[in-house]
Amino acid sequence: MKVATGGIAKCTQYGNNGTLSVSDGAIATDIVQSEGGAISLSTLATVNGRHPEGEFSVDQGYACGLLLENGGNLRVLEGHRAEKIILDQEGGLLVNGTTSAVVVDEGGELLVYPGGEASNCEINQGGVFMLAGKANDTLLAGGTMNNLGGEDSDTIVENGSTYRLGTDGLQLYSSGKTQNLSVNVGGRAEVHAGTLENAVIQGGTVILLSPTSADENFVVEEDRAPVELTGSVALLDGASMIIGYGADLQQSTITVQQGGVLILDGSTVKGDGVTFSVGNINLNGGKLWLITGAATHVQLKVKRLRGEGAICLQTSAKEISPDFINVKGEVTGDIHVEITDASRQTLCNALKLQPDEDGIGATLQPA
Repeated sequence: MKVATGGIAKCTQYGNNGTLSVSDGAIATDIVQSEGGAISLSTLATVNGRHPEGEFSVDQGYACGLLLENGGNLRVLEGHRAEKIILDQEGGLLVNGTTSAVVVDEGGELLVYPGGEASNCEINQGGVFMLAGKANDTLLAGGTMNNLGGEDSDTIVENGSTYRLGTDGLQLYSSGKTQNLSVNVGGRAEVHAGTLENAVIQGGTVILLSPTSADENFVVEEDRAPVELTGSVALLDGASMIIGYGADLQQSTITVQQGGVLILDGSTVKGDGVTFSVGNINLNGGKLWLITGAATHVQLKVKRLRGEGAICLQTSAKEISPDFINVKGEVTGDIHVEITDASRQTLCNALKLQPDEDGIGATLQPA
C-alpha cells in the first residue's frame, strides 16, 4: 500500500510481508504493523501507530520507536532526528541528520552518511553499521561496524564482533578516525587506513595493517599517514595487538601488561636491516614480539622503553651476531631478550638489554 504526497490514510492494518510506503508530505495515522510487515518513509512524512514491539511516530522531522524489517526503511533527512529505532531482517536506517538509541539486530543495517551523527547505538549479532559521518558510544555486541572515513569515539567491541577502520572491503579511506576504542573479550578491531587514537584492549585483538600503496581504489589525503596509532594504548591480560610494518607509531605510548602481547611484524621487509619505530613502550610484565624475515640487523627505535618484561625476536636469519639487535632511545628496567626461529625454537642463550652509558640506547648482553 502506498500513501502518496498529500494523501491521508487512517487505521491501516498490514503484515505477512505487506509494505506500507508513505511519501514525503503524506499522513498515515493509527497504523497497526503486524509481524512480517514493513514500512518505508522519510522524516518528511507524518505517521503514528503500533507494532509488536510498541508504539511509533514520525512528526515534524522527529521519528521515534519504529520497527524496520522485511525491507522497511527510514530516511532521516538533514536537520531531522530519529531515536529508539529497531532494525531487523533487511531493515535499513539511512541517516543524514542525527539518530540515537538504535538497536541493529541480525540482517539490519544502519548507514550514517557524511554530516550525519549517531549516538548510543547497539549492533547485535548479524547487524551492520556503516559510518561515514560521526558516531559516539557505539556498542558492538556481536555485529560489524565499518568506518568509511568518518569519526567515532568510545566504541566498544566485544562478543564476536568486528570493527574495521578505513575500509568497506572494496575501497580504503584514509581520513577515518576512531578515539577511545575498547576491545574486550571476543572482539576484533582492524585498522586498514586512518587513525586510531587511544585504546584499551582487554582480551580482544587489534590489527593495524601495513599501509597500502595508492591506487585507483585507495583514497589518500596528501601528506597524511595511511595507518596511524596515537595516544595511549593499553594491552591488558589476554589482549594482543599486531602492527604491520610501516604504520606510523611515533606519537603512541603502548603499555603491555602481564598476559598482553604486542607484535611488530616486519616479516615482509626484504634486505639485511629492519627498523621498528615506536613512540613509547612500557612493559609491565607483558611481551613484545619483533617478527623479521632474513634480516641480519634489527633496530628498535623508541623515545622510551621501560619496565619489566620480554622482547622476543623471531627471525629466519642463519647467523646471530652480537650486534644482531640494538635499541635506540631511553631504556630503563629489567628487559630480557629471546631470539627464536620461525617455529619459535630458541636460537641462543638468554639475553638482556644493557643500557648504553650515554643513556640513549641499549645493546644485548648475557642475562
